[in-house]
Amino acid sequence: MSDTSQGTEWWLATDGKWYPPEAPTETHDFENDEGPVPAHRHGNGGGWVANSAVVADTAFVGPNASVFGRARVLDNSSVSDSAWVCGDAVASDGSRVHGDAVVEGNAQVLGHGEVGGDAYVTGFAVIKDYAKVAGNGQIVNDQTIGGNTQVFVEGVAIPHYSSSETAMPRSQPVVATSQFRGAQVVSGVFKAAACLALVGGLIGVVGVASNLHSTSGSGGVGVAVIIYVIGVSILSASMFGFFAYVLDLLLAVVGDGRSRGS
Repeated sequence: MSDTSQGTEWWLATDGKWYPPEAPTETHDFENDEGPVPAHRHGNGGGWVANSAVVADTAFVGPNASVFGRARVLDNSSVSDSAWVCGDAVASDGSRVHGDAVVEGNAQVLGHGEVGGDAYVTGFAVIKDYAKVAGNGQIVNDQTIGGNTQVFVEGVAIPHYSSSETAMPRSQPVVATSQFRGAQVVSGVFKAAACLALVGGLIGVVGVASNLHSTSGSGGVGVAVIIYVIGVSILSASMFGFFAYVLDLLLAVVGDGRSRGS
């Protein structure tokens, strides 16, 4: 501000004072289909931060990382590599978001929680207390992952959650835990039915043989009946066993992961 113009681009305000030209607003395209928005490079790390977001001076945003929307990165939390924190998400209390991970929606990463790899955390999900989500882990809705839990999809660990859904790769739909439990019950029913079919077939064969022995019925007809009973029992047992096997395959990843993650 000055009483006189200090250059060609200085402008005179209604208060009679001259003011310097306003610095042009810097913009950046976060590649989220919203086009360039006002943004700046963060002082600690050099990553892009939208002017609508809040990043503490003590937080770190790596040169290829992005924080935009109304997201907040607080305390000494860090966003590095090519990770995004966006929407209304919050990263605080020393949490880390790295790799190609995305934390968005109203999700929170708190208490030294960590999200990395190609993980995707959204909705009202909470990652806290040193919990780690990586691989292709997808944590959505109101899931809470905490207590040193590790969630790795692609073969490392899928632990128990205090949530209504199970982490799955991004390319696959999220399936409710109750559905897995239901599949386990159905698998057990199929196995029991297979056993009952075999036992029923055995009882049927014994009954037909006993009846032939005590009567003067045609031996050829009796043999045919025995073969029929054996065939039906084996077919039924195979059918139920096959369905149980398929369900067990679907449950194998979850079961194996939980046993290693517990």
